[in-house]
Amino acid sequence: MTVKTQAKQNNNKNKNKKNMKADAKTAKPKLKSPIVPHQNKNKLVARSKKTWNDMSHLFLKRFADNDATLTAGAKRDRLKHPHLVVAEYDPSGRSKCKLCGNKIAKKDLRFTLFLECHKGYRNACTLHQDCFWKHPETAKLEYHDHESSYSNHNNHNNNNNNTSTRGEIHMAASLSQESRAWIAKTFQDRNTSKKNNNSKPP
Repeated sequence: MTVKTQAKQNNNKNKNKKNMKADAKTAKPKLKSPIVPHQNKNKLVARSKKTWNDMSHLFLKRFADNDATLTAGAKRDRLKHPHLVVAEYDPSGRSKCKLCGNKIAKKDLRFTLFLECHKGYRNACTLHQDCFWKHPETAKLEYHDHESSYSNHNNHNNNNNNTSTRGEIHMAASLSQESRAWIAKTFQDRNTSKKNNNSKPP
């Protein structure tokens, strides 16, 4: 092999290296998989199918609304879901009670607790009306807010819009007066029971 031939081959190799580097810079980056490699796909549970066992790390009223540690995203999420509890009739019959695991029948009274994660984001926890009182996080609701508000509910609700917020529970416009009265009485009974338990000597 002559010196000229060898020099020509070296020049070609250098050109190929430069072309490969240029292609690498212009190439589109590979999309990362949304699933962490060590996670098992079969163990990933859809958010709508989670039960209380999957949501036990979530708590009611973990952060105050003016907490300085909340991120901008968490604050937007809290504006999107401003109420801790929403009472309404199930519109579709497809929602699942996160406590007992059974479906909530269409047009049945349904409660939705908005539980907070460690970052302040709120997660919907749908419950049957009976399971609502068995959920451990309902004990944190401030029942004294409801007693005075519910007692004069019919007197204060004279406008055409039947949507109302009493204490920490938001009642949808579609709720009948019977459902509203039942919710009011149940909260008052719970409040009375709580007061009696607190007044007992240790």
